[in-house]
Amino acid sequence: VLGLRRIRVGTYDHAGHFAGGGQRYVAEMSAIMQDRYDVTYIFNNDVKLSDYKDWFDLDLTRSAMKVIRIPFFEKINRYTPDEGMVLSEVSNPFDIISRESLNYDIFVNANMLGKVNPLSPVSIFVCHFPDQEKRRFFQVDKHDHLIINGDYTGEWVKKRWQLEPTNKLYPPVNMYNPASTPDHKENLILSVSRFEVSGSKKQIELVQVFSEMCRQYPEDVRGWRLILVGGSTPG
Repeated sequence: VLGLRRIRVGTYDHAGHFAGGGQRYVAEMSAIMQDRYDVTYIFNNDVKLSDYKDWFDLDLTRSAMKVIRIPFFEKINRYTPDEGMVLSEVSNPFDIISRESLNYDIFVNANMLGKVNPLSPVSIFVCHFPDQEKRRFFQVDKHDHLIINGDYTGEWVKKRWQLEPTNKLYPPVNMYNPASTPDHKENLILSVSRFEVSGSKKQIELVQVFSEMCRQYPEDVRGWRLILVGGSTPG
């Protein structure tokens, strides 16, 4: 208000150590905000902001970062915090992140973790899809702004959470890459999704269907390739 310092923004991504579309989405936001505000990335696992340069060709060196480990998931050696595992606990394991949000003017909950109660003056919840049902410690409705990445997500937010999105912000796409032309197209099917133990991105089904196509229609798929690309957990 007095112009004595820049606005402080805290961006929390519990899966920020794991390259994926959600990380790219919010990293683009932070790359823009870091020249205007003091941006701090909040992670639960070890990661370097230089990794984002390797993953997405985004320079976040003008942002700060902080790693806050959550004891509940450290005890069970969980690689990425999973709010679905918080069922009958007396206290909310994510309260440690809520307390951290007090240090910022704007708190961005970047990756759909619905159990963080924002305590900053302004709070933003970024939703790519409402994976979790409304259960114990549900805090999405405590955020000032609920950002969706498109109408499909918005409809599910209304259906599953009975909440009205406040903003729609489509994922950033580089539409003007000079190296991409129709002349360079190949006969390939490309799936870009992280590899998860649950198989939620359906890579196994893609392989099964493509394999069946090769058996049933060998002439039609001759020269075609199926390529699966994505980050994965260790092992």
